[in-house]
Amino acid sequence: SLFWLKCMHMPGMVPLASSPHTSDEDLTSLFSEDAWALEEGLEEGIPDGEVLHATVPQDRWCVSYQDFEDLRRLVRQAVRKGLMVPTGADPFDPHDADIGPIIGTVNEQVIKPTTRRAGRMSWALMRHREGLPCDLFITHCWLEGIYELTSKVLHSWPFGARGAYCCVLSNPQCLDIGKLIG
Repeated sequence: SLFWLKCMHMPGMVPLASSPHTSDEDLTSLFSEDAWALEEGLEEGIPDGEVLHATVPQDRWCVSYQDFEDLRRLVRQAVRKGLMVPTGADPFDPHDADIGPIIGTVNEQVIKPTTRRAGRMSWALMRHREGLPCDLFITHCWLEGIYELTSKVLHSWPFGARGAYCCVLSNPQCLDIGKLIG
């Protein structure tokens, strides 16, 4: 597995701040038929991801430790309920608790539909509209299993780190990222 965790800056480390916790009930609602419907336009009151990403500095497009825990739980729940399914490109074993579906499958079956419905912003800005300070940079392989990645991230997370930039979660998967970062 390709995995790299780098401390970008750690001066003035502080204990982890609590993030919004996602309950199992909240997770289930992400997988309702309405949640998966592709909408032509954004509903009134839903923020526009392109505007959000243009106003929040890129170095704040970060996710927290809690976000990794919540994503892992969300994917496990989706697999258990049959809402995430193996594909020809990813014939993952739904009973495997160590590797899981590959990140590309999680992106297509969870991240893109969820963030599209939320306004087309990244997972990071969907969870933290103002962004988080970036203390870590995490890179991954798109063919890596999500349980493997999240376990390594959670095990390696340095004390006091608040936010991590991880491309699948930090970059808006439903927008033209090249246009946003120039």
